[in-house]
Amino acid sequence: MRLTSEADWRCHLAITWTTPKPGEPAELCAVMTNWVPSAWVLKHYLRRIHIEEGFRDEKSGSFDLHHSHLRDPQRLDRLLLAMAVAVLWIYELGEQALREDKRADIDPAYERQLSVFQLAWRALRRAIACTAVPRCTLRLRPFHLAPVYRGAKC
Repeated sequence: MRLTSEADWRCHLAITWTTPKPGEPAELCAVMTNWVPSAWVLKHYLRRIHIEEGFRDEKSGSFDLHHSHLRDPQRLDRLLLAMAVAVLWIYELGEQALREDKRADIDPAYERQLSVFQLAWRALRRAIACTAVPRCTLRLRPFHLAPVYRGAKC
């Protein structure tokens, strides 16, 4: 399969449906991989997709860690510790927005399409722009989330 105009890349396309759950319809999932398509490839990918979304949120979806260009391991450790605390706070803000039914103010879609992190990140940016920084308590509570609607994407 030709993926770019510059070169061919040998790959496989694996397609499946996720398992529907109560209140959560099945979703089409298409995975392009260099592995031979199999049930294991799809199961493996579906189990780790939330990890990839977390990396995206923390790397380029918010903090732009890749732009820090830090080379000293101790400085990077300190930055990662500060980011970990900030991530906890941001998740708390996202859960608070969902508990208080303020999702529609941030994510205007009919059904939730943003991760808790992205929901809170957008709310935080809006609050800072209005010079109203939310309070930080760092008290995460168990919270059951409605599924994220992704349409035909995984």
